[in-house]
Amino acid sequence: MTSTQSYNNEKVVTGEVEYPANDPASGAFFQPDYKKNDDLKLMLDGSKDSLKLEAMKRIIGMIAKGRDASDLFPAVVKNVVSKNIEVKKLVYVYLVRYAEEQQDLALLSISTFQRALKDPNQLIRASALRVLSSIRVPMIVPIVMLAIRDSSSDMSPYVRKTAAHAIPKLYSLDPEQKEELVSIITKLLSDKAPLVVGSAAMAFSEVCGDRINLLHSSYRKLCGLLLDIDEWGQLALLNVLTVYARTCFPDPNHHDCSGESEGEKPFYDSDSDATDKGGRKRSRSPSVDPDLRLLLRVAKPLLQSRNAGVVMAVAQLYYHCGPVQELGPVAKSMVRLLRAPPEVQSVVLTCIASLTVTQRSIFEPFLKSFFVRNSDPTHIKLLKVEILTNLATESTAPVVLREYQTYVTASDKVFVAATIQAIGRLAVMIQAETETCLNGLLHLLSSKDENVVCEAVVVVKRVVGGAAQSAAAAVSRAAALLRSDSWCYVAGWREQRERPPCGWWRSTAPITLAPQPRS
Repeated sequence: MTSTQSYNNEKVVTGEVEYPANDPASGAFFQPDYKKNDDLKLMLDGSKDSLKLEAMKRIIGMIAKGRDASDLFPAVVKNVVSKNIEVKKLVYVYLVRYAEEQQDLALLSISTFQRALKDPNQLIRASALRVLSSIRVPMIVPIVMLAIRDSSSDMSPYVRKTAAHAIPKLYSLDPEQKEELVSIITKLLSDKAPLVVGSAAMAFSEVCGDRINLLHSSYRKLCGLLLDIDEWGQLALLNVLTVYARTCFPDPNHHDCSGESEGEKPFYDSDSDATDKGGRKRSRSPSVDPDLRLLLRVAKPLLQSRNAGVVMAVAQLYYHCGPVQELGPVAKSMVRLLRAPPEVQSVVLTCIASLTVTQRSIFEPFLKSFFVRNSDPTHIKLLKVEILTNLATESTAPVVLREYQTYVTASDKVFVAATIQAIGRLAVMIQAETETCLNGLLHLLSSKDENVVCEAVVVVKRVVGGAAQSAAAAVSRAAALLRSDSWCYVAGWREQRERPPCGWWRSTAPITLAPQPRS
């Protein structure tokens, strides 16, 4: 059906819905479908569970698409007493989303949620606790605390996990409940179910992350459960255990634990990781505490995790707590993450750029993995150039300089400027390549791009100031270029953002820009 456009005060006639023409926000893209919402309200007010279930599915679909469904709250909240489990679960999902916005209406159903905490279905019990903890009203703090305390002892691991997630919500609402919440966290950290431990670690880090003494009794058990926890729980637990290890164990790179006598035992009285199946003592690094070795050993397989956050958490653990000699696999796993989306690459490259300052050798075999691609965003390109500069040695500098020779011809001005600065850094860092870098920078002085010329002049000025051996040749070369038909700003003028005065040097004598022979 066709539609006719109107630019007067009459109505716009369309194929489906009529909108007033004087409304600037008229149109199907900007107006909600009120008739559809009315239908949903009628379906929710009906007596048929099938219609209520269909209505709730459509409402949850609206929320998933980012549409506002808060006007349906009164009609939805009536169905918390529904006997249909599927309807009740979807109602609780809706209430978790809007309970904080519609606190007054949500409070009317508190008694219903309390009864639901005793429901035989574990999903209903967990959903009721989730809704209760989402209602941020100080007057119900005692009710929520009682619900968390009871749910932390529930027979279902899923309900205990939900109780762990509810603890930070209650703590943010009423910090005075901290001590009682800490006792619940301690109990959850000792839970045998991997499903619970990850959530308990999250609650621990948010509520009492500085109370590492709570981990003494459960450290070995937490290490044993690390591989069985879900990936986000692994991330939280790794961060907690890393803080614990840095606080309680000596740094293997600065302390020598090899003088341990035969009568001395580890802090945790267990020799499960000290002997193999044949009863023979396993060989381990003499400089690593046996309990720290346990953590490093169970965390190492997580370098192959599909979750980039878990891989970075293991890398952090090895960097801060592990021997330097064992960082090789960490570097390989971090390089693997460079195939991830740009958002992940940015975080990984930032960490690698920091690591290459102190641990350059572990990334040297992966030099070509940091070559810039045309499709990389600018911030990724800048990080890769920084890493390439940090990794460059006398043997790899020619390869890096060939890459930079291509980069300076790119259209991205910020990237080109960073590359020119990187060439200057190489000239200062690697004395054997100083003259080569200066020759390349002086070639850039004849570029037609004003920004390239200005950046090259500034870098040449800095390099000449720090490389006395090549200073004479560089000054002579620059003077020859200044006498040519190519114009160049003096470094001081460029830094002051001013045009140079009259009286530029100019000469029509041809100048050959062939590389100068090394002395």
